[in-house]
Amino acid sequence: MNILPIQDKFSDISDEKLVLFVKKGDKDAFSEIFKRYWKPLSQYAIQKTNSVDVGKEIIQELFLTLWERHADLKIDSLKAYLFSAVKYKVIAELKNKIIKNTENIQDFEIPAHIDFHDFQLDELNQRLNKCLDKLPKKTNEIFRKSRQEELSHKDISVLYDISEKSVEYHITQALKLIKLDLKEFLPSILIGSFFL
Repeated sequence: MNILPIQDKFSDISDEKLVLFVKKGDKDAFSEIFKRYWKPLSQYAIQKTNSVDVGKEIIQELFLTLWERHADLKIDSLKAYLFSAVKYKVIAELKNKIIKNTENIQDFEIPAHIDFHDFQLDELNQRLNKCLDKLPKKTNEIFRKSRQEELSHKDISVLYDISEKSVEYHITQALKLIKLDLKEFLPSILIGSFFL
């Protein structure tokens, strides 16, 4: 009798049947799904996040969650399910980066490698400039000196003849307004861009 090695016993089985086996707790079927989709999902996540570490972490979390919930899986198309799950995780990652890491204006830039169909970077820049224009003139100038011209707090304090604490105050005020003004704008762009 010719018995296939364990690692190959599911290699010719369709995704739909693999899901059925996984729902029953079959670890070999789960390993086959992992083997089929780890590389393309990782490449996709790495490309979208522009980070090998973040991309791989997203995929590890995805497969961990898949196994933890294997008994409750309701999947019509495994490939579509996995890639959609990665899209949501990438969106969440980018949204968190935008909202949490506002200490550097570059964190508001969407990586150029992301293929956003209808989203124009000009639109974001215009929104950011309008936001900064709402600031008092001095706060606007200090913020731009810090983030766009990359001057140190010390250099700015000398330039404006104010203390470094005052420089920090102006930058903090600018960041507060940016967070408020762009917080709702960016997530809708990210979500729309992925699903258009």
